Amino acid sequence: TPVVTKNPTGETVVEGGSATFIARADNVRQYQWQIAIADACIDAQDLPSYIGKGVRVIGWNTEKLVIENIPKELDDAYIWCQFVGAEESVTSTAAVLTVIAQKDAIPVITKHPTDETVEAGGEAVFVAKAKYTQNYLWQLVSPDGIIYDCDSAHLSFPGLKVTGADTERVTLSNIPIELDGYRVRCMFTAGDAVTSNMAKLTVTEKAT
Repeated sequence: TPVVTKNPTGETVVEGGSATFIARADNVRQYQWQIAIADACIDAQDLPSYIGKGVRVIGWNTEKLVIENIPKELDDAYIWCQFVGAEESVTSTAAVLTVIAQKDAIPVITKHPTDETVEAGGEAVFVAKAKYTQNYLWQLVSPDGIIYDCDSAHLSFPGLKVTGADTERVTLSNIPIELDGYRVRCMFTAGDAVTSNMAKLTVTEKAT
């Protein structure tokens, strides 16, 4: 008989996002994830054909279930795993999936970028994270408040290279001395926009 060692936990996502559920048990021969939507109870593998809207399901027969491109219709769905043993089956507790409409989503910042010091021509990496965000926009802010979007900053600072300007991790390379004292921030957007704290970029003269 399977013995449950881990039950899945609830997840909250913005519609269009993804959620991961993990469940484990000893003495398992097969995993069968199931989902209850309104009055229907279906096998997780049947979710794409049942609900449509581009939803994708990965790992429906493993300990890790991933649902991608989640529509609002899955709000308040109950998700659990059935562990099939040699002679008996045992089910995990059910986890609730909460889906927030994009128009109602407000990003919640979990990590702000931190200050960086580099030599001219060097590289600096800034990381910022937020739950429920759909888009990332990194920006450079001059000491007098002029704002430059990082994805086009090379037009104002020739030679500067920027990668990841639309992700949670932005890298500035070949940084010119002119950026000394600038600050870096990330704007997270979903239904609303939230901006991180600003991290100071200190650029020193290159050692000779």
